[in-house]
Amino acid sequence: AADVPAGWEGRELVLNMFSPSLRALFTPSGTYTVTLLVGGTAGPSVELRAPSRPTGGACPASPLVAREMIDDITISCRGWTSDELPLSFSMRVAGGGWSAPSFQGVMGLLLLEGSFDVSARVSDAAGGEAESPTQTITVVPAA
Repeated sequence: AADVPAGWEGRELVLNMFSPSLRALFTPSGTYTVTLLVGGTAGPSVELRAPSRPTGGACPASPLVAREMIDDITISCRGWTSDELPLSFSMRVAGGGWSAPSFQGVMGLLLLEGSFDVSARVSDAAGGEAESPTQTITVVPAA
């Protein structure tokens, strides 16, 4: 048994599954029973299923070696599924923030010379998130 953050909205009890602290209490796709306690006595109960996170996909970057400011580096997210559609996709270069979410699974960028770690994040409509493994992109002079 655990006390979870919740609130009342009209005549409905609201569990905000967008809250990272609340999501951390639940196993994705797990089934839970919520029981209303009134004066320490168990009242009505309802069974709920926690939202899942996006799974099953990959977000490979290509090319892994690119010419600075010439070659488009593309991160293509494919094969992701979730119980809570639609899915959105973001990317980031290490040290920077996440790009604005897109409903397109293909994202592109141009980089200056150097070595950069890039990753992608897949989010579902219920706030579930999965992050792709980091990939290193090497950018060489355009010469």
